[in-house]
Amino acid sequence: MTDSESRPVYMLVLADLEDRAPMADYARAMQELKLYEKHEGYYTAFGKPLEVFEGEWADHQSVVMARFPSLAHAKAFWYSPEYQHQVKPLRAGAGSFRVAVFEELEAPPRIQWQRRD
Repeated sequence: MTDSESRPVYMLVLADLEDRAPMADYARAMQELKLYEKHEGYYTAFGKPLEVFEGEWADHQSVVMARFPSLAHAKAFWYSPEYQHQVKPLRAGAGSFRVAVFEELEAPPRIQWQRRD
């Protein structure tokens, strides 16, 4: 396994929701089946932004970010029969989704920030 395959990754889901109703069943199934947990993943961000610093954020746009220990874990979640056949179909008709996985970067050496009082 190469270093990039063993490093943690973030799965980013960008959703343009047209109908939020199907997402309730989808969310319930994700919670009941505990698919993230089974693949050692967890949410790191979810929903709408707290604040928009630049550009516009439409009311129908939503984000999910989940962390997995490796690309293999993220793939195991995404391509699992449970997700592909039981859960993912529940969001049909909800809108359009873009899903990508990004490698976690190493943390920089500790920086001593100067506190300004």
